[in-house]
Amino acid sequence: MAVKKEEGGFLSSEAIPTDRLAGDSVGMDPSIQLFSIEIEVAERNIDALGHANNAAYVQWMEQVSWAHSQSLGIDLDLYQRLRRAMVIRRHELDYLAPSFLGDRIRAGTWIHRCDNKFFILRNFLFNRIEDGETLLRGATTFVCIDLDSGRPRRMPMEFVTAYGSAAQEQGKINRPGS
Repeated sequence: MAVKKEEGGFLSSEAIPTDRLAGDSVGMDPSIQLFSIEIEVAERNIDALGHANNAAYVQWMEQVSWAHSQSLGIDLDLYQRLRRAMVIRRHELDYLAPSFLGDRIRAGTWIHRCDNKFFILRNFLFNRIEDGETLLRGATTFVCIDLDSGRPRRMPMEFVTAYGSAAQEQGKINRPGS
């Protein structure tokens, strides 16, 4: 996958096993195939406290999620053609350490679970490349919606095939409040 270099954006992308990550791999199974990109913290990411703002991490989660989905063959053109999209239902984030201007971050993601119907659970692991320190661990639940009505709809076969084959587990995803 060719990735354009830009300040505060992608430097590269690759799929790597988690046992090659430096630092805290949060007890993950080393067989999990982590899709990752490198991000450099830019001036626009820095807040009044002198470190990367938490909103920057959410933007980086979106960047790595899209890059991973595109590597699986899912993009905005497919969303439009099928009139379906995966949208965020819930984020759960643990900010573990700060990042600063110029830090290079390996932003990783993988599909933890796909129910092959409505939901996927995507996990995240962000490490500072220089020292391997874990900066963020997170999980996001996505739900498939109909683009015309905005209501939840079953995933089309293209989504089931792509996300289901990338998922570490198949099965029910516990929804918030259930």
